[in-house]
Amino acid sequence: MDPADPGRTGLRATLPQLLLLLAFAGCGSTHEGARDGAVDQGESADGAPDASVPCADQLDVLVVVHDRTSSGFWLTSQLEFLSRELETLVTRGLDVRVSLMSGDMGAAGHDIPDCSGSGDDGALLADDGCGEATLQVEPGGAESTANQLLCLLDGQSCPFFRPFDALAKYSSPPATRPGSRVLLAFLTPTDDCSASSPAFYDLASDEFEGSTLERCVLNPDALRTIENVRSSMDGWAATQLAVLLRGGIPPELSGNSSDAILSDDEFQRVAAAGEDICGGRMGSPPMVAAQRLVGLSSSLEADGASVLLQSGCVAITRADDDTIADWLSCRD
Repeated sequence: MDPADPGRTGLRATLPQLLLLLAFAGCGSTHEGARDGAVDQGESADGAPDASVPCADQLDVLVVVHDRTSSGFWLTSQLEFLSRELETLVTRGLDVRVSLMSGDMGAAGHDIPDCSGSGDDGALLADDGCGEATLQVEPGGAESTANQLLCLLDGQSCPFFRPFDALAKYSSPPATRPGSRVLLAFLTPTDDCSASSPAFYDLASDEFEGSTLERCVLNPDALRTIENVRSSMDGWAATQLAVLLRGGIPPELSGNSSDAILSDDEFQRVAAAGEDICGGRMGSPPMVAAQRLVGLSSSLEADGASVLLQSGCVAITRADDDTIADWLSCRD
């Protein structure tokens, strides 16, 4: 499918397809409690991103995922790629630790398939058979790191992806060490759907149009504002933060700035229509335009965070090797 084709299938045909094609990945997990309260495909015209991430000897990585992906293959490849990039940083002298969080926050108690209670409730995922909530990345340990992260995924996830609600549980980044840089990495084929009201997740209610993913697209004014999310993250020091997104960005905009992506007319159109941002590209799962995730990245970038926004539509190749590691490496 061509996203520029005005004759494309619209929202009500594409979003049910997204729901059908999103599948499960990983194995069973339990969770540690949370506190309440550059260019990847070589397709960006801008070249490699600037090395603006502040230097430090330690890097603490928080990976945020949605468990449902196309047969698990897409997320598997993304976690394997990120693990290789983190291992490269270790060989360059960085002390790297990584934790995993899902965007499953349940459906506010409403009866939705695969939604149980408060989901993972923003907790860092941990499992006695898979590894601790915080994993140390070792030299030569990329495969082991990826396998541990994949093992932590429980194979079921509420279709409502709510990473903003999960992050809002923490006024400052979880599982981080004093003086560390922090990498917040979103690996997801969908966008945030954190609503202002619990009634949003009641599919029996006629207050909001659509069901599950359709509801997230059709009712943008019912979702939490970026400003509201940022206010709950007041302890996240943007100047020590790097934000990576690999997901719903069209290949031709991969590596561009957040403002350039958000202002792109075609990106805005596809996001509003709920169409597949990848345009049915072979080998890619259907993806929702990551408009809200890019919006949060833009807000953090304005306060001093370094941001790298990459398309998840194109297969990872050798040309992508070291793009993230180079971005995160210190420069003289």
